[in-house]
Amino acid sequence: MSREWCFLVESSPDATHDDRGLIELAIRMREPAFDFEQDGSMFRIYADAPHNPKRMRKAIMHALAESEVAEAVVVPLPMGRWDRDEETYVFEDLDDDDEETPERPEPVVPLDQIGWAVSVYPRSVFDWTEARAEVVRRGRTILRETDHAIEVASRDEEDASQLIADLGAVPVIRRAEGERLGWFRRWQIREQFLGNYAGTSDPTQPLL
Repeated sequence: MSREWCFLVESSPDATHDDRGLIELAIRMREPAFDFEQDGSMFRIYADAPHNPKRMRKAIMHALAESEVAEAVVVPLPMGRWDRDEETYVFEDLDDDDEETPERPEPVVPLDQIGWAVSVYPRSVFDWTEARAEVVRRGRTILRETDHAIEVASRDEEDASQLIADLGAVPVIRRAEGERLGWFRRWQIREQFLGNYAGTSDPTQPLL
């Protein structure tokens, strides 16, 4: 069907006015032309059913990279498929159309045992989704994503070192580095994942 797939392109919070202009220009001037709609700073780019969605997303990122604004958008680009019953696009984290969605393992580091963070740097913006999937497959909790790295949970220095060595062998990952978390950052993580319902809201209290 027409417009089977929908990709969302949105400028990152720290994108400049010039960045947003170049993002729009990259999408509008791309050849062959994208099928897209604009809603403020948000762009919806569509693809027909015969397209490979993973390749299409890479084509979008390539167009942005040519205008040097690939790092000025929220990545990975959300991708949705049209649901005929619901009459809307359904967006999912994992998007391989020709592979089964792998089961996500239980986190290997419980929330109350997170003491370190490992920053994972993909080799390029085009490798972001695969790098993220490698982290998820290892049962690692993603703490946050910045413009350049995926920060994941680790228990302690030994656990962080083992994870860094493991990820160092992954082709889509350029490097990984660990950092010990202070008590305030650990409190922030607890609040983040428990939705501020973790009991006391006093940041001076240690993460139990």
